Amino acid sequence: MSRMPAADRSPRPSGPVPARRAADSPAQPLYASKPGSRVTKRGGRVVAIEDGEEVASRRLLDVSHVAVFGNVDVGSALLRACFDAGIPSCG
Repeated sequence: MSRMPAADRSPRPSGPVPARRAADSPAQPLYASKPGSRVTKRGGRVVAIEDGEEVASRRLLDVSHVAVFGNVDVGSALLRACFDAGIPSCG
């Protein structure tokens, strides 16, 4: 492939180059704060249980971090999965 002569090349546009941004991660934080509730792992999903009923479920891949406030039970399988996936957890 041959190069074009310098006279045939179009000049670069002058001015600032637009900034490029990385796409936001689809992962969202998970907050648990209702006393007596439980957050656990089933398969590849994080499940929130309140009063014996499942109230929320999302893929572990869609969780950016887990934050627990108050008297909330957290399953050890969920903690292990978060540690393995590099998902921060605090409580």
